[in-house]
Amino acid sequence: MARVTAPPAAAPPHSLIRAARTGAQYDNEPDWERGLAYAPETCGGYRALSDCTAEEVDYGYGTGAPAAVEYRPWDLQVQDPCESVFGYAEDEVTARLRRFADALESFAIARELWAGDLTRAEAAANPDLDTNLHLTKDPTVLGAGPVSPRRGLGMLEQAAGEAFHGQQVYLHISREARPFFPELVKVGQLIYTNLDNLVVADAGYPGGPPDGVAPADNVAWIYATGPVIVRRTPLIVESAELAQVVDVRTNTIRRTAARRVAATFDTCAYFAVPITLS
Repeated sequence: MARVTAPPAAAPPHSLIRAARTGAQYDNEPDWERGLAYAPETCGGYRALSDCTAEEVDYGYGTGAPAAVEYRPWDLQVQDPCESVFGYAEDEVTARLRRFADALESFAIARELWAGDLTRAEAAANPDLDTNLHLTKDPTVLGAGPVSPRRGLGMLEQAAGEAFHGQQVYLHISREARPFFPELVKVGQLIYTNLDNLVVADAGYPGGPPDGVAPADNVAWIYATGPVIVRRTPLIVESAELAQVVDVRTNTIRRTAARRVAATFDTCAYFAVPITLS
């Protein structure tokens, strides 16, 4: 049986990685991979003053410094399928591992950003641990129950627009829910609302409710946050000589590739709305 070239793994055209703020300015910050913290810049308020009467109206001015965001980066690892040691083509496997990592990293980071599965597992092992921020951790839920998708989108844009004083916000929507928003605008590989807020519909988003809220049939949740920053270390591909998994019975070898990642957003305000899918 002839061995032919398989369809190559490829990064998705629309993803969290493409929508998030990424690049060397974030990846090259010193020592972030050991743990990071920052004070949100998108928070804050202002006040309006009258020269005539000295009256003033306070819109959150001088309310104090926002709470710092702290985050523990985590390791994203992929493994190459079994490969026979006989006639082993290391360069070919290395290239395949890199394609595989590029293809699934956004899905994996998006899944953790939404659901926080790893941070939940950490909390189960150490209840005193302050878990990483994720979309379902503790958002402000708007409204009293599921609303129409159009109404939900409007509620999120209104609340987030006020909280971030008109700055661009990110709207997080599962792919199951995305068809219920026909007015979205696609520009290249990015999706926007008519108000130019950025929509992220990564395949890794499961669409579930905030922690402690039971899922319901025909209901999806959508979230709004400030801009998301994704940081990544360079991909480290394990050499064939250092591979940890070698099965001498079948004469096969497995190699891994890994990088350190973090996906963060400001906690000034983040919101959630349940919408009906019907």
